[in-house]
Amino acid sequence: MIKKRIFVVLLIFLTASKCKKNNDCPKDAHKSIVILNNSARVINWRQFSNDSIFKINGSAAMDLLIYPNNYDNYSTREDCWEKSFSSGYFPYFFIFVNDSVQNLGWEKISGTKRGLLKRIKVDLDYLKNNNFTISYP
Repeated sequence: MIKKRIFVVLLIFLTASKCKKNNDCPKDAHKSIVILNNSARVINWRQFSNDSIFKINGSAAMDLLIYPNNYDNYSTREDCWEKSFSSGYFPYFFIFVNDSVQNLGWEKISGTKRGLLKRIKVDLDYLKNNNFTISYP
């Protein structure tokens, strides 16, 4: 009898957990954002929390390159992007000229607009309107 009660309690707990997860992420939720390079140049991209002065800590920031006419998938640590952005969160995505990054280095670019090609404020509406894709140009 005790085993049956424990089983019922576990079943209810697991069902409740699945319901919460399904409510947080819609059925057709997105686990990644596509960053698309529609140009003939190599670009670098970064995500920052504001759009005024961006800073990269240290001089050896990892390069996030996208080759011409190619793309990169940026995945969420959450269950889905819809959940990440549901609280009003919005980052800025910056796209840089790779030649500037290579020639100047992130340490000299950090805090300036040198080599900056595009700055995009990305929120849930932007992602929905652009099919969860950030494009350059």
